[in-house]
Amino acid sequence: MALPLFAQSADAKYCADLKDKLEQYVSDGNEKGSVATSLDVEIAKGKCRSDPASAIPVFEKALKNHRIDLPPRG
Repeated sequence: MALPLFAQSADAKYCADLKDKLEQYVSDGNEKGSVATSLDVEIAKGKCRSDPASAIPVFEKALKNHRIDLPPRG
């Protein structure tokens, strides 16, 4: 069963919010002394628009692991 379009766009928005917050607070590892994001997170970044349902849990876990509050959903 397909999700309603608004649900898909809500997931895509939340996924983008998670990605933005992660990028704001967690380095990509290129800066001296920074912690690199995992390969799972890098893959999820590419899936945020096409498959947000699979990317969202990856971003949520990464943010929680860094003790960063999740953005509001919806």
